[in-house]
Amino acid sequence: MAGAIFVGVVFSGEEPVGLRVYLPVTEEKREEVFETANVVFQKGGYGVLRDEDQDAITIWF
Repeated sequence: MAGAIFVGVVFSGEEPVGLRVYLPVTEEKREEVFETANVVFQKGGYGVLRDEDQDAITIWF
């Protein structure tokens, strides 16, 4: 909903272990995705992700 192009599930064997989020090209939509992802990371006790022009990010469970 935040603007990702595609979100896929990362598996280890048959167990889901994370989400692979493919990032949009436009700066505005990328910011929305990073803001949403960083809320999740901070709630989990992790640091924030920075936009470094990567194509995708992974959110591990």
